[in-house]
Amino acid sequence: MMMTTIIRSLRTSNTFRTSHSAVKTIATQAEQKDLKEFFDKVNTLVDESANQRNFAVIHMYGKQKLVHEGDMFLVHKEVPAKPGDRIKIEKCLLFGNENITLIGRPLLDRNTVHVEATIIEKTHSHTYMGFILRKRHAFRRYYFQRHPITVFRINEIKVCHNLNENQSEIQ
Repeated sequence: MMMTTIIRSLRTSNTFRTSHSAVKTIATQAEQKDLKEFFDKVNTLVDESANQRNFAVIHMYGKQKLVHEGDMFLVHKEVPAKPGDRIKIEKCLLFGNENITLIGRPLLDRNTVHVEATIIEKTHSHTYMGFILRKRHAFRRYYFQRHPITVFRINEIKVCHNLNENQSEIQ
């Protein structure tokens, strides 16, 4: 009886666990300087490649899509917007072009990368026919289904501001 209470108390005890918030790293002056040089180099690469063809990997409705500026793609869902509306796609996993690639863990910050799309068309798929048959019971049923489809065109993909800077407004 006494042994079980001791084991039970050891299992619920937090004495062996360390919190990540309790451990703080203090960067030295040299590390801060190296980090600043790195972000300055990345920001100059982003500025130089502003006129290049950008691409992004976006996440919409459980699927990932690789898109470029001007691409058209479709989603097998009903999107709550009208044709002609411009929307901002906030779930961006990766941004890149010929010179640089930014990878999110798992997502890039929604204020850093701007992916804008226009809804071109909202329609339904072709008609799927299904058939149910139960043997030896004279039971037959036919059913027909159509799924909603939304077609998008990517207008622009760009980096909004320099990295490692906090900005609340999108430029």
